[in-house]
Amino acid sequence: MVDVNVKGVLYGNAATLPVTNPQVFGEITNVPSISGLQVSPAGAVYCATKYAADNREDTRDPA
Repeated sequence: MVDVNVKGVLYGNAATLPVTNPQVFGEITNVPSISGLQVSPAGAVYCATKYAADNREDTRDPA
């Protein structure tokens, strides 16, 4: 689950950088699940991976 939900976002973003960096404009938008914000005891690992993907978006340098 970590490979898909977390690494998928990281690798997907990294794959777009060769195209987006030379353009000097544009944004990469990821749409995570609401599960990253509302934790369910039955889905703790799933919620943690969604939070990690969402937190990655919040900490990325916009410049």
